[in-house]
Amino acid sequence: MGLFSKKMPDRTPKVEEPPEQLRGIRYVAGKGGKGSKANFLADEESVPVSVITRVERLCQDKPEQRHGFIFHSALEKRYGKFLESVERLGLSYQAALKQMVELKPTPKAHLGHRGSRIKKTAAVLARAICRRFKGNTEEEITSSFYELVQKEEFRSELKTIIQKLDSEFGRNSLGFVKSNKRTGRPGLKGKVIRRK
Repeated sequence: MGLFSKKMPDRTPKVEEPPEQLRGIRYVAGKGGKGSKANFLADEESVPVSVITRVERLCQDKPEQRHGFIFHSALEKRYGKFLESVERLGLSYQAALKQMVELKPTPKAHLGHRGSRIKKTAAVLARAICRRFKGNTEEEITSSFYELVQKEEFRSELKTIIQKLDSEFGRNSLGFVKSNKRTGRPGLKGKVIRRK
């Protein structure tokens, strides 16, 4: 063999070992949106988390011995292959349901995207108070506001104004007293919507 001769490729077949299969049921989170929802996988068969949540609700206040029967009867029609995968894994229906309930993440407690009513009301009042009251610290500003609110003449004036707004502009569909005569969306004021 020469110094610059081409090296021949190795022709011995390589044997690839299959990856180790995960035993049991797995939780797969969805990306969100309409078509991408969280699922439980048993081997390659899946069932949506929302279905298991419904089964969990059906099992509430029922004896633990009935959970397996409820699980099977709720899934047998549409998710029969998932039930077969659970059986191949060697799990009872009751144990599978218990495992899925434990795997399911607990939703985080939140107040919604707009925040709590206290925070929203405080923010609206704080803006109005800062425009009307002077003070070196926030304590002085809020104490002067509290003094005004405690006065009886302020309360009676407030009631009078609310009654006047209610009689003049009425209430919206949610039951709030309106403070102006605007109706509908502000961007559509004076425009005619033509449907084809």
